[in-house]
Amino acid sequence: MTAKPRICFVGLKCYDLLTDAPTPRYIGGIENQLVLLGRGLAERAYAVSFVTFDHGQPDGVCHNDIRIYKAFRSKGGIPIVRFVHPRWTGLRAALARADADVYCQMGAGCETGQVALWCGQRQKRFVFATASDANCLPDLPSLKSRREKWLYRYGLSKAETVISQTRRQYDMLLNHYRRPSEILRAFTRCDSGHSVPGVSPDRRRVLWIGRICPEKRPHLLVDLSRDLPGCTVDVIGDANVDNQYVQDFRREAARCPSIVLHGKVSQERLDAMYSEAALLISTSEMEGFPVIFLEAWSRGIPVLSTFDPDGVIADHGLGWHESDMERFTITLRKVTDSPEERREASDAALSYYLAHHTVDAAVARFETICAGHSDSVCV
Repeated sequence: MTAKPRICFVGLKCYDLLTDAPTPRYIGGIENQLVLLGRGLAERAYAVSFVTFDHGQPDGVCHNDIRIYKAFRSKGGIPIVRFVHPRWTGLRAALARADADVYCQMGAGCETGQVALWCGQRQKRFVFATASDANCLPDLPSLKSRREKWLYRYGLSKAETVISQTRRQYDMLLNHYRRPSEILRAFTRCDSGHSVPGVSPDRRRVLWIGRICPEKRPHLLVDLSRDLPGCTVDVIGDANVDNQYVQDFRREAARCPSIVLHGKVSQERLDAMYSEAALLISTSEMEGFPVIFLEAWSRGIPVLSTFDPDGVIADHGLGWHESDMERFTITLRKVTDSPEERREASDAALSYYLAHHTVDAAVARFETICAGHSDSVCV
C-alpha cells in the first residue's frame, strides 16, 4: 500500500483562517480555497502543513490537525534588502521545516518562483494553482515589478503540475505559456445550517464583497446607488493598500446614504448579512472563479455580475450577467422588484452549487491530480 504524500500549502496570509480568528487580517479567495482544501485533506488522514506569515505565534503550532510553520513577518526587514532576508531566507527555512513531499502555492507572485526553485533543488513536487484570469495573461497585470513577473514565469514553467479554475484559464495558459493544466473547480463549504433566503417583495438589500481596489471597481457602486433609490448596497471588505483610489471611494461612498461600508466582518456577521440579501452583486473587471459566488449560491442567493466565469451564470440561470453598467442597473432594479425571478434563480444556484462546487468534490479531484491519474481537461 502506497503511503499518502505529505502536503504543504504555501499560504502566507492563511494563519487567521486556519486558527478560526473571529475577524481575519486577510480574507480572500486564495486563503479560503487553500484552508478548505487543507482541512479536507487532513480529514482524509493526509499529513498537512501550511507556511504562513509570522504573527508572533509559536512555530509548528497545530490547529485542526494542520501544522503551521512561520516564514517571516509581513512588514519585517529593511526595504530592498528584506527581499532576500528575512523574506526569502525565512520562506526557505519554513519550507524545509515542513518537510513535505508536495508543496502547493496559489496565485501569481514571487513565491511561485521561490517555491519552485526550492522544490527543484530538493527533488520535491511543486503544484501551482491559478487564482485569477490575470495569472494567465502574458503581461501579468496584477504583478507590478519585473522581478515578480520573472519569478512567477519561472515558477509556472518549473511546476510539476499547474491547476487552473476554469476552461477559460486552461486555454489562456496553453495559448500564452504553452503550459497544460488540470482544471479544479473553485469550491466552498455549504453549511447545512444556512437556510435559503426568502424572496419577499421588500427584500431590497444587495451585497458587494471584495477588496477595495481598482480591479474590483467598487467606485461603480456610487452611480449605481444613485439610480436605485430605496435599495441598500452593503459593502463588505477593505483595501490592502490605503491609496488615493481607496480614499476617493470611501469619500464618495460616505456621501451616498444607500451605501453602507462595513469593512471586514466576522463570519457570524457575514452569515447574517447573506441571510438579509436579495442577491450578490459584482463589478469586477477580471476574476478567476470568485469564491463569493459559491458562498452566495450555496445559500441559494443569485448573482448579478459584470463577469461570468466560463459563462456559467448565463448557461445555468444562476443570476444575471451584464457587462454594461446601464444594463446592470436596469437588471438590478428589475430583479429586486421581482421575487418570482429571484426564486427561480435561487433554486438553480443552490442546485448548481451542490452538483459542482462542494469541498468533498474538490478534495477528491485534488487527490487525483496529486496521484498523477488526472484527465487535464476534466471539468
